[in-house]
Amino acid sequence: MQDPTQFEQAAAHALPTANTFNNHSNSPIPDRETVSGWKIAMVIVGISITLPAFLVGAEVMFALGALQGLAAIVCAGAILTVVAILTMLVGAKCRLSTYNILQFPFGQQGAKYVNLLLSLSLFGWFGVTATLFGQACQQAVLELFALDFPSALYTALGSLLMVCTAVFGFSAIERLSRLAVPLMLLVLLSSVVTLMSDYSLAEVLAIPGHKGPLSEFSIAVSAIVGAFMVGATIVSDMSRFSRGSKDSLIGSLLSYGSGSLLILIAAGIPSLVTGEKDLMNNLYQTGLGAPALVIMILATWTTNTNNLYSASLGIAQVLPRVPDGVITLACGVLGGAFGLLGIMEYFVDFLLILGVAIPPLAGIYLVDFYRLRRSRYELHTLASQPPVNWRAYLAWVCGILAGLLSSESLLQITTVPACDAMLTGGLSYWVLNRNSRHLSPDSQRINAQSPH
Repeated sequence: MQDPTQFEQAAAHALPTANTFNNHSNSPIPDRETVSGWKIAMVIVGISITLPAFLVGAEVMFALGALQGLAAIVCAGAILTVVAILTMLVGAKCRLSTYNILQFPFGQQGAKYVNLLLSLSLFGWFGVTATLFGQACQQAVLELFALDFPSALYTALGSLLMVCTAVFGFSAIERLSRLAVPLMLLVLLSSVVTLMSDYSLAEVLAIPGHKGPLSEFSIAVSAIVGAFMVGATIVSDMSRFSRGSKDSLIGSLLSYGSGSLLILIAAGIPSLVTGEKDLMNNLYQTGLGAPALVIMILATWTTNTNNLYSASLGIAQVLPRVPDGVITLACGVLGGAFGLLGIMEYFVDFLLILGVAIPPLAGIYLVDFYRLRRSRYELHTLASQPPVNWRAYLAWVCGILAGLLSSESLLQITTVPACDAMLTGGLSYWVLNRNSRHLSPDSQRINAQSPH
């Protein structure tokens, strides 16, 4: 049996960075590579500790104030935890990547376009993270060494280093992330304690919010859900390494149910007491500039390596004949270009778009897996299905429209657009496909036994 401490190596093998690695992109994870739930949670939390997550926490707390901001984070965390439990259990039971899972509801050809969209969203996250990385480096170098270089230079150099790491050194960065996670949490908690030293808890909780795009509670919750929903939708890429359902449940509770919430709260509270939404500025005020810079670089580096991993895994399904290293390089160049072209100017809009476009995908494949196929996902049955399931696309469109209507307060189910989008997408898919013979487990068994 494989030692649980080797999860990082298993995750590295899942990264399509070299033809010598077996990434299991088209096969289930073998038993010898499965690990415990807390190890999976550590990887997910490590991915969550990144500059965009800090920005989300700061934006929400600054817009809503302390009490409503905390309520929004907890509410969003509860939603994400429920979704993550369900999606991670899918990965744990079938041990397939998200991109393989999406082939069952959308068809082998139809899933390629969905995978392409998911990969593009990860390019966006790569660009946002690289941009924030460049801005943080520019400020840090200016503060520490009185040298002022343009942030675009740091963004480009950082993107290049992250791409090289994804191609040649993912396992080494995974080892570094094990150190970065506790150190980053220590820096965040230290900054919160230091900044609150002159304030009582009652004074902090009484701080009001400010007018802004996230000053409405339901929109703020949807923005948080949207920020993490891509990860919760594709988390099967990690949970497929679970030893069993129990480990998957532990991983979801320790990550989306606690660790990610702590990150948002720790990043948001300083914005309230200082009036500054830039966490780097807040850390400088506490005298933690130098260590914060080092740890943020490590955390950002690891997170963007994972973004490249997941994006390139999806693109590899669309372009199976292109070498893995070329795909990873192209993904990094495209993501870096997004950052240099100014994706940060559209950051909030980007989150809101993700909040209505991505959740329906989770709703669709959850209904497909649990209700229609009764937890039976076997790759050999895909050949007997239509290459494109247009009903899944129609359900996806219905989910997106429901999310858009909900965001404009025209038609709401839960008052959270991301939830309305996911529920509508899943319900629409069930209604459209409940009588489809090719989705029946019995028909799958018959097709599997028939001669080819």
